[in-house]
Amino acid sequence: MDEIDRDTALGVIERGEVAHVAVIDADGPYVSPVSYAIVGDHLVFVTRRGRRFLALRHDPRVCIEVTETSDVGWRSALVEGEARFVTGEAMHTEAIQSLLHKYQDGGEATLLGTSRSPGPDLTEVVAVPLDRVTGRSSGEGTHRRTRPGRL
Repeated sequence: MDEIDRDTALGVIERGEVAHVAVIDADGPYVSPVSYAIVGDHLVFVTRRGRRFLALRHDPRVCIEVTETSDVGWRSALVEGEARFVTGEAMHTEAIQSLLHKYQDGGEATLLGTSRSPGPDLTEVVAVPLDRVTGRSSGEGTHRRTRPGRL
């Protein structure tokens, strides 16, 4: 495995479609997939008021992972930081618009986990600063099916 620089990791995040968000709640670590977008210097996503929401309310620390694969290998980018709920703030509208634009398909929003547009009654908007971004790659000469951590 090879380290990738910040700019390469940010490129992985910008091109990605699904991120995995890791949180910690009373039962331990919990990882779940999310649709996401980049707004300014933040990664934003929406969350319903379930386990992830409750975990973030209790402990805002998160680790977010995005992976891309190609014919020559894979790259994985991580964002670590403290999540902040932005519902009701100016960033909320920009986040929703960015998410809908990124995932719009044939005029309908296709955000992960819902077939309809997110709304303030259904979801909370979460922002994580892109301050701590790192990444790794499979390195040269590996096949795209080589899984992270299995070299």
